[in-house]
Amino acid sequence: MRLERPSKGELGLSMTPLSKPRVLMIDDDPQDRSLASVVLSRRMPKAQIVEIDGAQAFARELRRSNFDLAITVMQLAWSDGFEVIESL
Repeated sequence: MRLERPSKGELGLSMTPLSKPRVLMIDDDPQDRSLASVVLSRRMPKAQIVEIDGAQAFARELRRSNFDLAITVMQLAWSDGFEVIESL
């Protein structure tokens, strides 16, 4: 079985590249968060990645600016991934 990448139209998304996308990386495990940030920065070298480790940092960054992408884990010590996504 061969998997093929869907076309832009199939995704229903605008695929216009962003000059410098802002990414919110949310994980309370420092090693996992760091690893994910390194991998993402290699795939998206122009991205500005903001790492979040707790509820206060999350609230502060939401007040401070908008993000183009948010990546979170489902289990956090202070919340769960669904609540995080809903608050975005």
